[in-house]
Amino acid sequence: MGVSAAGVAALAACGEAEPQIITKEVPVETTVIKEVPVETIVTRTEVKEVPVERIVTQEKIVTQQVEVPVERVVTEIVEREKVVEKVVTKEVEVMVEAPMQKAPVRLEFSTDWGSGVRAATHKFMAEQYNKVNPHVTVDILIISGSGGSTAVGYSGILTNLLVAGSGPELMSELWWNADLYNLDLEPHMQREGLTKDDFWWHDGYLVDKDGVTRGVPYGVYVGAMMANLSLVERFGVTIPDKDYSFDELRDLGAQMRDPETNVWGFERQTYSWNQGFAERFASEGAKWYDTATETSTASIATQPGGNSVEAFADWWKLAWEDGVSPNTDEVQATLESPANTSGSNNLFATGLIGMSGFGYNSGGGIKNRIGGRFDFHVFWPYQSPYSGLRGYHNETNNIVVNRAAEERGNAEEAAGLAFFWHGDIMAPYLAEFQPVVPAVKNIWNSEFITKFASGTDNFPDLAAEAEQVGQFRENWVRGTHSHPNWLEWFRLSRAKLTDRALVGGESPYQMMEELDAEGTEALRREI
Repeated sequence: MGVSAAGVAALAACGEAEPQIITKEVPVETTVIKEVPVETIVTRTEVKEVPVERIVTQEKIVTQQVEVPVERVVTEIVEREKVVEKVVTKEVEVMVEAPMQKAPVRLEFSTDWGSGVRAATHKFMAEQYNKVNPHVTVDILIISGSGGSTAVGYSGILTNLLVAGSGPELMSELWWNADLYNLDLEPHMQREGLTKDDFWWHDGYLVDKDGVTRGVPYGVYVGAMMANLSLVERFGVTIPDKDYSFDELRDLGAQMRDPETNVWGFERQTYSWNQGFAERFASEGAKWYDTATETSTASIATQPGGNSVEAFADWWKLAWEDGVSPNTDEVQATLESPANTSGSNNLFATGLIGMSGFGYNSGGGIKNRIGGRFDFHVFWPYQSPYSGLRGYHNETNNIVVNRAAEERGNAEEAAGLAFFWHGDIMAPYLAEFQPVVPAVKNIWNSEFITKFASGTDNFPDLAAEAEQVGQFRENWVRGTHSHPNWLEWFRLSRAKLTDRALVGGESPYQMMEELDAEGTEALRREI
């Protein structure tokens, strides 16, 4: 309670001393706890929050007034806050859901690539697909093509498996009743963001008779020429660039012939691939046969000025008349010659051949066979002396997915593997090691391809020209629109043109005539 001035005067008048007021502060602290949370994250299987207590302590400052001599305490309470920061650890348990484990999947992939860089390629593919898809195991089923041809041996085994309701999930180099046995790959292609234009493409081995995409390309199958650069230097010759004739090729081969050292100027292929008889038909526009009329037409050129019979005869003469290429006995003698120190049974790889056909579908194989013993140069095919065109015998080949994969529950993984072949892992691998040049065009200018060997920078332009003017094998062998009796005609062509003419030395004119006559009968025969 307060005392007025009048009261003090009255007290003095009465002889009483003026009271003294003593003020004392008795601190009472008010403490406010301010939390600065520091979270420790502990990952477990469920969330649990540990609550943090909020502690607030109030302290009061009490002021006491003491009157002397009258004992009277005047108390004034002053509140003051004192802030104390306290670090509080908050433990939070966060539940992280573990990814679901996919059920194990096993895929079987069939091929007739059984050795060398080609066998290594499929092994690499299986390993890499498993790395990307750990639940998938890929087994490679190697089936050798008996009968001297994939079309004769390998395919026959697989078609029997398909008819029996079995067979591998993925099959390379097979096209047979695709609408019945192959998975529709169009949805998968769309999902990958790919179209036909992204590939070296021909419908024959990839699209069924109803227009449904049931395969993806295996690679670029197309031929060029190659020359042994050691022999080019030894004989002082010049390899032609792009535009040169068959006569120039023959003359160049003659300059590189040396009987004393068993060196030949040119290896003339006896089969249909990579500068064989099929390229001679292609440059002249001669179709193997006509499906609509069921007629063998190999001797009928459709290009202006073309002459498939003479083009084939010229090829035959290189070994049997001109002496530029070794005939059958001379090939064997060369392989067995002391001059062949390579140990190879591949004629060009012996180092005793000046020039030969080169296949972009098997460049890695020939490079491995040579083994660095000499360098080689790849150059364009010659121009026909009749049509003026270069001959290209093309093929896409294919990878297909067995329709049974749907019932087996592994169709997604199987289709994924088919397109994995063209992806960021496999396409560069194919380009670098070239078991076959990759069919996806976005890698054609890769240095893996253009610097694979001297001259391979011609590949993008060569492939583009071949795709435009060349003939695709699938029109007549196994393709969607090939004749049902194509195999009978094909066997005849090998017997007449390869075995009897090019290998056996029989008249090329007679063999061409017999092929058309007997080939027509084979096409029209009921089987």
